[in-house]
Amino acid sequence: MIISIVQKKSKEFLTLRTVTEANEEELHSLIDKKNWKTTLISEEKTCYLYLNKEDGDYNFHSIYNFFVSFAGNSERNWNVDIQSFATKNLSEEAVIQAVSEGILFGSHQIIDYKQKKLHSCFENDCHEFTEKIQAKVMSCELVHKDKDEKPKGSYEIKIKDTENEKSKKSYNNKDGILYYGLESYGKRKEPEKGKTYDFCIHGKSKGGYRLTRDWRLITNYYLITKNKQAQAILDNSLIKIEAVNWTRDLQDEPPNKLHAKEFAEAIKGNFGKLKNIEVVILDKEQIEKKKMGLLLAVNAGSHHEPRVVILRYFGDKKNKKDILGLVGKGITFDSGGYDLKPSQYLQGMKFDMSGAAVVCASFLGLIQKNPNINVVAIACLTENAIGGHATLTETVVKSMNGKTVEVNNTDAEGRLVLADGITYVIREEKATKIITVATLTGAVVASLGENLTGILTNNRKFYRELRQAFAKSQERYWELPIIPENTKALKENTSIADISNISNSRYMGASNGAAFLQEFVGKLPFIHCDIAGTANKTKTKRGTGVMTKTLIDLFQILQK
Repeated sequence: MIISIVQKKSKEFLTLRTVTEANEEELHSLIDKKNWKTTLISEEKTCYLYLNKEDGDYNFHSIYNFFVSFAGNSERNWNVDIQSFATKNLSEEAVIQAVSEGILFGSHQIIDYKQKKLHSCFENDCHEFTEKIQAKVMSCELVHKDKDEKPKGSYEIKIKDTENEKSKKSYNNKDGILYYGLESYGKRKEPEKGKTYDFCIHGKSKGGYRLTRDWRLITNYYLITKNKQAQAILDNSLIKIEAVNWTRDLQDEPPNKLHAKEFAEAIKGNFGKLKNIEVVILDKEQIEKKKMGLLLAVNAGSHHEPRVVILRYFGDKKNKKDILGLVGKGITFDSGGYDLKPSQYLQGMKFDMSGAAVVCASFLGLIQKNPNINVVAIACLTENAIGGHATLTETVVKSMNGKTVEVNNTDAEGRLVLADGITYVIREEKATKIITVATLTGAVVASLGENLTGILTNNRKFYRELRQAFAKSQERYWELPIIPENTKALKENTSIADISNISNSRYMGASNGAAFLQEFVGKLPFIHCDIAGTANKTKTKRGTGVMTKTLIDLFQILQK
């Protein structure tokens, strides 16, 4: 089985296949016999990747990581021999998923504020898009010829949109016409004047990403196969990685560019005009009317007002009694408040909004797959800053659900905004099961590092469904406990409020954080995903979009 990776208009392809000591007939004398090393044999038009498949490290993740790197360093067209990567324990389907997701993740353009190279997805509220349209050719002129005046296949084309009768938009090459006749890649002839073709237009739009784009062109790569089963896997990967990459765009923005207002506007720009997604944004005045005291307490020191974004999707309108509620922590920068973080721990605090980005981006999967479930996402957005009005340590604050909280550590602010978000999604949106996603605790980083997301739950059935989603997404996790002693420790750490936001012990920090949230969930099925270690990579200083794929897969599993 072959997957073609196309990024150039050239018809020339190289083959990429693996080789091991067991394949003596293919083990060319020139091949570099070091694990994961490639050797290009030009006369064979083949690049051999030497692998030790018996190595315990050879798995989905190692293939995925190879193609993440491969995407950023390759400028050729490739035919990937999928079968050569497969083993008894690693199916061809898993290899296709690893290859496609690695390529699409690795080729995503990084946000760049360097002089004359502005690629930010928020500067001037301008976003790149690729859109597939049907258009009539108005003119076509050959502009590129070789020395013998023979055509080289480059045309200056002017087309007119035939689908959008109201706007009657016209485009030419300068507007970014990429391709026509996608189904006949590599076999195109000169487009004829007056005829209608499928075109892909690449450019920029104001106010958010356009969701009518051709989903095969979300990066600089085409992924092509003639196998129907493989195509289904590619299509699924494209949907999920598009959502992951949008999460990463939000994560990677500098904290001076992405405050709560801008964050909320970016979400509205992405989803606001879609019929099957309802977007509601609460400003500070509306948040005050809802008595979301914990969110307001965290926001008190910031010059930038908070926002709460609500996304609603009802795919099962006949059964609105069953609603999945997602709540994401959206701290756009976390200074720690008066419990100020040491300088070395301020690095990476722009990623403290990752949970909110994840729960919102997962709705891209809902748009494409349209599962018959009901989902409401709540993004609680604010900065945790120091100022003359900032919340003091030992302040007592009344939450939206009426519980009073003694804030014994202003740097344990994420659980405060999540608590009001949980109350909102239960009380106002009637959610019947809850998932929270947050960069919540340093304790989970200390115990699980940067590769495993901490999962804490009060419901085994709900947890089994999430495990099935993890098996599909191949994102890694580890379950941590919530025990009664966690809740007891929080309540015993205050004598003047219902609960403290921290315990007086340095033990079980991740479990204590989840136990605090569970107090606001009550008896509903609840899963907390602590992505403090996995949301971003310290080395690259980039977001990972972790948990986005898993949530999209979970939506499919929860279908009735």
